[in-house]
Amino acid sequence: MDEKNTALAVEERMPEQPITDENPIRPRGWKSLFKPRKSEEKRRFLGRSYLIYVGALVVLSLCVVLYVQSVLASYEAAQPDNVVQAHLNDMQKAAKRGKLEKFAALDSLQATEDELDAYMSDMAAGEMSFRETKSTDNQLLTYDLLCDNYKIGDVTLKYAGQETKLLIFTTDLWEIENFSVTAYRFDVTLPATVLPSENGQAISGTPSEDGRTVTYAISSLTIPNITLTDLLGNTKPYSQCGDCDFDGYTVKVPSNFTLKGKDTVPVSAAILTQPDEFKYLAEYCAEAPKQAEYNVRLVSDDYSLSLFDNLGNPVDISKMGDTITITKQTALDALPQTVENAPDPLELAKMWSLFMTRDLSGTRYGFYRLEEYLIKDSYLRQVAWKWATGVDITFTSRHTLGNPPFQVAEATNFVAYGTKAFSCDIRLEKELRLTATGAKVNDVINSTFYFVYCDDTDDGKDNPHWAIADKQDIAEAAE
Repeated sequence: MDEKNTALAVEERMPEQPITDENPIRPRGWKSLFKPRKSEEKRRFLGRSYLIYVGALVVLSLCVVLYVQSVLASYEAAQPDNVVQAHLNDMQKAAKRGKLEKFAALDSLQATEDELDAYMSDMAAGEMSFRETKSTDNQLLTYDLLCDNYKIGDVTLKYAGQETKLLIFTTDLWEIENFSVTAYRFDVTLPATVLPSENGQAISGTPSEDGRTVTYAISSLTIPNITLTDLLGNTKPYSQCGDCDFDGYTVKVPSNFTLKGKDTVPVSAAILTQPDEFKYLAEYCAEAPKQAEYNVRLVSDDYSLSLFDNLGNPVDISKMGDTITITKQTALDALPQTVENAPDPLELAKMWSLFMTRDLSGTRYGFYRLEEYLIKDSYLRQVAWKWATGVDITFTSRHTLGNPPFQVAEATNFVAYGTKAFSCDIRLEKELRLTATGAKVNDVINSTFYFVYCDDTDDGKDNPHWAIADKQDIAEAAE
């Protein structure tokens, strides 16, 4: 059928309709223009299908990527170093909770509760690390565990087989076989003047019988961080001191001398002995000096030794060598003003001199006058009482004294011991003219007198007085 016949056939099938406002004239076949075409529907279907396909492909690809990433992550986590690091992280978390028992048999360490608490506290706050050690077994790997670079234990990894994923990823598996805490226990003997400390805390030890050395029992769950400090304030880590053979000085000086390094060296660091010259003064005067021996052993030379006498004057020790010995006090020409209400030492010494030659007036050859300046029950009073009551005093030759009685009366070399005691060298010379022969005898006293302000009564009252505590003869220099 040709186009003309087709158009006629279509026209014959369409009924005639009047042309009105409601029914305007329209071209033939216009409805066919608004019918959907099958090709467009197919394109829409294909578009939706493509989007679904792409979305599924993206999801599948993401799953594959995530799975591969998990495989890689598990592979990395299975590496020995990472296994140890994960173990360290778990240990540190447990230490912060104070629950480290699951990682180590802490009860077998014979450590105190304080040591265990300190161990966990250090682990909780410290920086954890590790280092591999040599191993002769391919099935075992060993590591040192470190906290702030100090060894705290050992961990052993055991080979646990292989695991294959994605056909090509074969992973060697390792697991923790053992963790042991490193405990350090050893003894070290040091000079008594070299003091060890750990993390700023002093370590107590056991002194030797002569007090010159001290043995310390070192016990620590980690490598001990021990610092040695000498008398002069020098410090050095114990690990750098080798066999602890220290150089230094032996200083023997009166206890009222001062040693200095970084700071003043305390007298308590010395071995103290009682000198004979202060034997009786020390009974009544706490400030009476002793002889102090300092065993100065140096751990380094950052600070050097300085010595000051009882007056605070520096002492030149540059030529004294390694053994410095001083026994005498530094004296003054006059009585120090620090001594309160001191008597005239010459007057008291003259009274003693006159008493000893039976020239002091008063009962018992003047003993009771002299007794006012003696200490009850003291050695010197006993000497005086024995002389006053004995037979020897009666053999003193009759004599007369010159005018004045003392031709020489000198007091020199004054030394103060606090504010209530002092000593000085006194030289007295008096001429005795013997009645029987007319001969002249020169009576000489050349002694160090020690004076002290003390209360020797037992009446419950505080009524001290100045007294002669001791008198020691000064050896005459050989001509």
